[in-house]
Amino acid sequence: MPLILSTGKALIDSDKLISEIGTSGAVFVDVCAGGHGHFVLAASRARGESGRVIALDAIRARVNALRSRLAEYGHENVEVMHEDIESKRGVSLKDSEIDIALLANSLQLFSSPVQAISELRRIIKLGGKLVFVSPKSASPFFALAKTRGISEDTAKYLFEDSGFALDRRFDAGPHHICLVLHKTDRLTLRKRI
Repeated sequence: MPLILSTGKALIDSDKLISEIGTSGAVFVDVCAGGHGHFVLAASRARGESGRVIALDAIRARVNALRSRLAEYGHENVEVMHEDIESKRGVSLKDSEIDIALLANSLQLFSSPVQAISELRRIIKLGGKLVFVSPKSASPFFALAKTRGISEDTAKYLFEDSGFALDRRFDAGPHHICLVLHKTDRLTLRKRI
């Protein structure tokens, strides 16, 4: 019998996650926001008309689809940008401009996750949050993914090595974990094996 997983709130409740992590601060960014844009819509609702939400994606078709969806729902506080987080200075945002960045279900898709994290570090303010959401390794969602996810331990290592410190970890639904980290003033730069 095939296993069918919903793409709605059965896997992860984006409104609940955004509420849990908070969206205080001037700027919230969702990296690789294409697809359905659940997190962008949740952040837009939570921030209200005066809050600034930015959605980044490197794939033009997903950027256009998200723009159409936002227009359909009337979310005018979202700026959708066609940007490449995997390139040095591939994102046109200023250094230390972002208060909160969300990286959900995408780190394992990057050809250069370390470069993507480095670019995130550049645009996040000192003390700003990086929120990482990933499938749990025991989840059927993880097993069905075309690419293998990044384990929680590997993610922590990559983030800490890139100048982020873990604030907390929580389950972001039955199939996902969430790490909330903050940007520190130093890089760990451990020797890679």
